[in-house]
Amino acid sequence: DDKHVAYSLDEVGGETCQLYIKHIESGKERVLYDGDELLEGDGSIVWDNEGKSIFFCTLDATHRPYRLYRRQVFDNEGNFIDDKMQIDELIFEEEDGSFSLRIMKTFDRRHLVLTCSAKESTELHYIDLERSKDIEDSVGEQLVCISKRLDKLCYRATSCAGYWLIQTNNMGNTPNLSLKACRVGEEKDPSSWLDVVNTEN
Repeated sequence: DDKHVAYSLDEVGGETCQLYIKHIESGKERVLYDGDELLEGDGSIVWDNEGKSIFFCTLDATHRPYRLYRRQVFDNEGNFIDDKMQIDELIFEEEDGSFSLRIMKTFDRRHLVLTCSAKESTELHYIDLERSKDIEDSVGEQLVCISKRLDKLCYRATSCAGYWLIQTNNMGNTPNLSLKACRVGEEKDPSSWLDVVNTEN
């Protein structure tokens, strides 16, 4: 809403961050809580497209980002919701200890992308942030997988003008990444991704 900024801060160098919301004009700052404790996460925060809710990842006992949550921090009138009234919706939990989570917003700001990554495999999911404003389903039910994890398949993606632009290692068959594209909603099968820049030859 151009009035608030969400940010994270690691004050001790332990790579565990506290989350804050700051009103830009007044400088008023609010720290977010998890019950009576400070809310801690990996440091990544993404706003929804209404400026009312944030998405963030929390850590397990091994310091691995493994859960994605959504929390509404402002009501429909733009008022900050009291800490005790804020509710976290669990969107995704990564149960495989070799995979970690990270989140980002796409180039066109339409989608939240959740990346599950291991050393030699990735799996991406996304939420359409424009669509999620208009339907009553839980946000977690709107999570869509781009392409399921496969051994040796690594890829990353962003959306623009109704297309996914996907960088992929082609199942490890190329030393460099190829750039491919497909329409949003038609991304399930990597064999259907069209070449934009092909490095396989």
